[in-house]
Amino acid sequence: MLFNQSGRRSKSFADCCIAAVAMRCNAGLASGYRADFEPLIPFVLKLL
Repeated sequence: MLFNQSGRRSKSFADCCIAAVAMRCNAGLASGYRADFEPLIPFVLKLL
């Protein structure tokens, strides 16, 4: 669902899976590739 709602960007499925786990666990996400996860912030993803 997150993948579909975030615009189905090429190569973003794995990012959506990682973000979904962080969101489900109510945890922040730290990544060296912050730009890959920024489109998911509106879906309550907390980037550290």
